[in-house]
Amino acid sequence: MKIEPIYFVVIVFIALFPFNTNALYFILNPGYTECIHFHAKKADHIVGSFEIDSAYEGVRVSLFENKGSSKIFDKIENSGDFSINASKDTEYQLCFKNLMNSVQQTVNFSIKNMAYNSNINNVMSNIESKKLIESMEKLYERITVASEKQRYALTRKRFQMEAIESSRKKAAIWSILELLLSFGLVAIQVYYIKSYFQVKYLV
Repeated sequence: MKIEPIYFVVIVFIALFPFNTNALYFILNPGYTECIHFHAKKADHIVGSFEIDSAYEGVRVSLFENKGSSKIFDKIENSGDFSINASKDTEYQLCFKNLMNSVQQTVNFSIKNMAYNSNINNVMSNIESKKLIESMEKLYERITVASEKQRYALTRKRFQMEAIESSRKKAAIWSILELLLSFGLVAIQVYYIKSYFQVKYLV
């Protein structure tokens, strides 16, 4: 049986990672079908529960075996639980379909492998992964902005240093010119005074 397009997928590798999940939740958009995929080994005992936070019974809950080829149950309920005794290594799909056309539904669910006494949570919903990706993107954006600001600050500082160095060179040149001009004026004055006394002496 073909399952409708899935908005997100939560994969639980029970065969590789024994787990015992706390309740997770996600927002089910109008008209969307969202599934949780998990793999069980032979003789595993899987139990789960779900609850729809809504005043309407507008969510169809379906449990499939072997990638949707075999349906275990299909019902429209706001809450319920299920128990699976796996007879073979296979994959299961717990799907939620929002039958409402304009109302979002909040779905809470939990899945536990009773064959293990483990409190390790190995389930990450797509919403959590999206939040992680968004956080990483925001962090990357902040790093990029900070890098650009730092680059701008360094460039500005370099220009300021070049301007200061240029000003220092100009000031040094002007100082030398002023000194030369002063020497020139002094020389002219000395020559003028010397010439004056020479003329007076001749007279």
